Amino acid sequence: MRIAIIGFGEMGKLVYEAALHRGHLVEIIVDKHNRKASFTKLTVAALSRIDIAIDFSSGGSALEHLDICAGAGVDLVMGTTGWDGQLSEAKRIVKENDIGFLWSDDFSRAGSSAEEGAVKVAEWLNQKKGFFEMSDFLK
Repeated sequence: MRIAIIGFGEMGKLVYEAALHRGHLVEIIVDKHNRKASFTKLTVAALSRIDIAIDFSSGGSALEHLDICAGAGVDLVMGTTGWDGQLSEAKRIVKENDIGFLWSDDFSRAGSSAEEGAVKVAEWLNQKKGFFEMSDFLK
């Protein structure tokens, strides 16, 4: 898979390593605070060659990132916390744009570590459509 990592702090860096270890290509990194990032802001154009995005950025940007990914037709795994009061809006965006979206505040249940779990969830979500939570993956 061609992956975009949104947020290149501690978790983003660990997800990057886990994705490479599992044989995926990390095509872009988006982070306004890290000089190693490909982009400082997420755009539809930046996602043009991406299969799936994994977001570990900040709660204040979660819906904006979902909306941009949806506009690009890119599925999104959301590990960002602090935005779950906006779940109904997230469900609307996912349904209107027919993308796959899974969010969780604990990806360690999906693998031996949170970062491996996030990548495993991305593999599972790739090409699925709809709004999912970790319990859907664990079934």
